[in-house]
Amino acid sequence: MGSSSKRAAVPSRQPSRLWAKLVEDADDKAATDTLLPVDLSADDIAALENLTPSGPEARTGGRGQRTPPAVPEMPLDTSGWTEFNRRYRVHGQIDDGGMARVLLARQHALARDVAVKVLQKDGSSTSRLLFRAEALVTAYLEHPNIVPVYDAADNCLVMRRVRGGSLSRMIPRKPDPQRLPQLVEIILRACDGIAFAHSRGIIHRDIKADNIMVGEFGEVLVVDWGLALAVAAGPDGEWHAPRLDHCPNVCAGTPGCVPPEIARGDRADVGVHTDLHMLGGLLYHVITGRMPFDHHEKLEALLLAAGNQYRRLAEAAPDAPRRLVAACERAMTFLPEERGRLPDFIGELRAYLGREVARIAPETGSYSAITAPAPAESGGTEAISLAKRMLRRLRGE
Repeated sequence: MGSSSKRAAVPSRQPSRLWAKLVEDADDKAATDTLLPVDLSADDIAALENLTPSGPEARTGGRGQRTPPAVPEMPLDTSGWTEFNRRYRVHGQIDDGGMARVLLARQHALARDVAVKVLQKDGSSTSRLLFRAEALVTAYLEHPNIVPVYDAADNCLVMRRVRGGSLSRMIPRKPDPQRLPQLVEIILRACDGIAFAHSRGIIHRDIKADNIMVGEFGEVLVVDWGLALAVAAGPDGEWHAPRLDHCPNVCAGTPGCVPPEIARGDRADVGVHTDLHMLGGLLYHVITGRMPFDHHEKLEALLLAAGNQYRRLAEAAPDAPRRLVAACERAMTFLPEERGRLPDFIGELRAYLGREVARIAPETGSYSAITAPAPAESGGTEAISLAKRMLRRLRGE
């Protein structure tokens, strides 16, 4: 299967020992939640501390810019935030994650609602460094499919409030051929954001349905860049994220969908192909309704990921389109060098969609497809008929 004897076959399930500590320290998290890295090296810490903004403003993405609960709650005391309170007023909570909370606030100067991601008070030094790095990384990645941030401070990030929900809330639990084209369209737009990050030398490392936000009018935004790593310098020659070559511990992410190299702690194999495997896992999720390494136990999910042992699509979704099955399974190949390239994966998704254009209905969150009409046949009669129809529309008839 591989080009070397070391990797002649998929090895047995054997996650990195560092994952054991992560699992031990995150007993309250499910296998679908992101686990943060532990035991940062001196190089890791130095790289994070020395990471500098690429511009005058820092922006970030964050998970869970969702519709607030019916009864807003005040999750923390902001009375001591003198400067913050002059500019914003917190009036609810949107989401509560392990590393940070996302609050709903009003920006006084522009009279708009924003999402404010706030680091938990008991956050570790690792969390604080990653939180700061997330702001700088996303500030550098300005793209229509990457969530923007309007403001930042040491312990909070002010982001666009996305009125809508995450892709995970839109995926049916069982395969649904009617919904599949619209869900694939969302993945395709997310791929555009990831491809842009790759062009800037940065990988996301935590691609999953929870981190793909879909707005009320179909806008697709990749969020939560807290685990991003720089695998190369950007076009300007600078490094805009913690460097992979300064990061001996790559064990972090979501157990239900991490690639084998992350689960096994094999830093040498981490790269753009790591994101490609996770995009393949995202496609698997929308096809089958489950993450590829779905298990209620975190450690068991990691064991499955370490051996790349997922239920094959021929069994999990026997009626799935062959083109999508081939694209998914190739992207999720155990060996990184056999996964192909992201542009090829994107091409397969576009070929599957054909002329279908997907959009989301804001009232229900359900999808409908718009198919482009076939071109009119040549001939005088058809042209005259078309002209008459257009004239009637202009007159409002």
